[in-house]
Amino acid sequence: MLEVRVESDGAFRHGFAATDNTFVYVIEGAVEIGPAGNLLSAGPLGWLTRSEEPGTSDLTIRARGTPGRFLLFAGQPLREPIAFGGLFVMNTQTEIQQALADYRAGRF
Repeated sequence: MLEVRVESDGAFRHGFAATDNTFVYVIEGAVEIGPAGNLLSAGPLGWLTRSEEPGTSDLTIRARGTPGRFLLFAGQPLREPIAFGGLFVMNTQTEIQQALADYRAGRF
């Protein structure tokens, strides 16, 4: 995870594995992402398309007109099942139930 500030009309470039899951969350302002210049403003997540082929990807994010501040997340996919409930994210509903029981019993 990177926290990035880009001045008005500035750009940020970053390389990462093409197979990474990657997303951007804008905190302030609005930014243009990638060669298409897709606009992303504060609030929604911007998911990037990943490849199944090994290699690297270079990403350019530009701030147009005003400064921008965003978080950039990237990492290899876990390829594991995901279960969530309440405050917890685990691999199975059984693990969620155990985590909730432990939490309620003060074992966290």
